[in-house]
Amino acid sequence: MPTQMPGRIVTRFSGPFVLLGLLLLGLCSPARCAAEEVPIKFDDIKVWAKTDPKPEPPKADPKVDPKPPEVKPEPPKPAWVPSRPGERRPLPDSLRDKERHLIQDARDSLENAKAEINRTKNWEFGVGMAWEAEQYDLAMQYLSFIPQERKYKDNHDHGPDSTWFFECYWSLGLLAQNKPSPELIKGAYLKWEEKAQAGAPDGNWLKSRQVFYKEFAKIEQEIKDLDIKGDGDPNALWMIVDKYYWPGLPSANVHCTMALYKLREWYPNFAMVESGEVQWRICDRLHHHLRNYDDAMKEMKLVMERWPKFGQVQGGEASWLYALELIWTGKDPRAPHKDLVIQGITVLENFQKNYGKHGANQPKPGGDPNQGKTDAGMTLDDAKNWLKKH
Repeated sequence: MPTQMPGRIVTRFSGPFVLLGLLLLGLCSPARCAAEEVPIKFDDIKVWAKTDPKPEPPKADPKVDPKPPEVKPEPPKPAWVPSRPGERRPLPDSLRDKERHLIQDARDSLENAKAEINRTKNWEFGVGMAWEAEQYDLAMQYLSFIPQERKYKDNHDHGPDSTWFFECYWSLGLLAQNKPSPELIKGAYLKWEEKAQAGAPDGNWLKSRQVFYKEFAKIEQEIKDLDIKGDGDPNALWMIVDKYYWPGLPSANVHCTMALYKLREWYPNFAMVESGEVQWRICDRLHHHLRNYDDAMKEMKLVMERWPKFGQVQGGEASWLYALELIWTGKDPRAPHKDLVIQGITVLENFQKNYGKHGANQPKPGGDPNQGKTDAGMTLDDAKNWLKKH
């Protein structure tokens, strides 16, 4: 029991506890601790650091794929996107001018040939000229004159019973605005197919013509769709050129050449543009199909300068055609240019020296009216004679 005294409370065990507290206080005094402090060496710290165990890396969960997720590249964005339904990519002035020029030149060439066609009644030539100018109704009209012309009666190549005649009839019948009856078109096709198969033609060519007849409506619509898609996709334009306007199908030269111009103008990094193939096909269309030798001459010069390793350049075909284009353009009676003819003669002479194996440098075989002569040699003589007269 505590005994109360004035000013404090005292327990019966207070004496021993006081002594214990004083003892502990003496043991932990600052002076004693300072006297017994053991210094820690720096080398010991390094040892501790080296021997400190590192934590183990977390174990991979076998159910989780440790590889990062594969990021698929985004598809390339189209070169042009319409801002509203039905909008077409606008043509730059350079392409618009080319389109007008192509159409007008094709019509002018046909107009210039009409008088000669009618005078000579060379209807098969008229069919070809109108066809290449995409004047299908006029081509059909020229074709209708052939059965009436006596000179074509026994003509196996272009007469009314020839393979050529029936092929032209069903092809133009599909393309013309004023079409013959479906029965007449089908009849002409069946006669053409029978004669073509009997003549053992190239299988791929025959197949492509058969596909064109049987799937004409589908192909016609697909070409229209590809033309629209080509506003932003070069592959669509190339499909028009390569699949539908290359051998076996009606050429549609103006539209085909415009597709080539668009490829070159809009998609300079497209593989077929970079390789020179597009440029060469432009030259081929202008020279062989549209007979636009003035423009072909400029385009041929470009292909020889920019793509010297292109096959037709290395083989001499480009030089041969370039020489012809220079000479024929220079001799054009509507606007003759002697300097172009002189330049063409120089190119032709170099062609004879450098490309002896080219077909134009090979002598004509026996039985030919020009036996022993070459196309290059005869063209050269003709150009030199023209210069003497002018």
